[in-house]
Amino acid sequence: MGRPKKSLGQHFLVNRGVAEKILSLVGLPKGHTPTPGQDDETFVEVGPGHGILTKPLAERAQHVLAIEIDASLVTTLNDRLGTHTNLEIVHADALSFDYERIPGKIAIVSNLPYNIATPLLFRFLALRRKVTRLTLMFQKELAHRITASPGTKSYGQLSIAAQLFTEATMALTVPPSCFVPPPAVESAVISLQVRSEPKIAVGDESHFLDIVRRAFAYRRKTLLGALCQGGMDKPAVMNALSTSQIVPSRRAETLTIEEFAALASAFPTVPRTHE
Repeated sequence: MGRPKKSLGQHFLVNRGVAEKILSLVGLPKGHTPTPGQDDETFVEVGPGHGILTKPLAERAQHVLAIEIDASLVTTLNDRLGTHTNLEIVHADALSFDYERIPGKIAIVSNLPYNIATPLLFRFLALRRKVTRLTLMFQKELAHRITASPGTKSYGQLSIAAQLFTEATMALTVPPSCFVPPPAVESAVISLQVRSEPKIAVGDESHFLDIVRRAFAYRRKTLLGALCQGGMDKPAVMNALSTSQIVPSRRAETLTIEEFAALASAFPTVPRTHE
């Protein structure tokens, strides 16, 4: 096994039992064989490492695309798995890869590199009209942020974005001993089923997410203070809070997605005083 590269956030999953649990979560249990015409979606794996998920994916799925940024691992994977004609191994950066070039729908299953896990999730959420589901390994703390409920310390911008567009459930906790090298913290697998429509209609989605971002940028402040500190005009903020029937002294982590939607819709535009 090649030496993991800290600069790439590499922690290779080595526990086959955990790998099988992940494969079962995506509907590919041991013994599964693909059915032409029924299993036509492409499974995309980011950061396949040494192929503990890639090999069984190639054996059980109709189409598999593995994206690996480490050229030495691409060579290793091609040497080991090159006979699988349904598997494409691509040397690329998953953050800039053109997922639209993949025919049809895609399902993403990955032990994500920890150092790019959050921007990758936002990238996948932006592709939600192409992605049907995601089964992803994160640091446990980040997994809690994704699935958090209003009123908790973990609840924030990531929780709202993920839950607006997917049904997110914590599926599995994975101890450090299942990786080489062992990370300093526990990991967790999350299942995210992409919704056919957002959980609630929010109108302009980029405007909605901008209001959410501004509200959480200063989460120790009240909503009034956070939004004004974020560059918004105080009279307009007061008017929007009044229109949406939200008390100005509340903090962002107490608002539900529905309340954020009401608040965002009360701003026809985002009035700014400064940035």
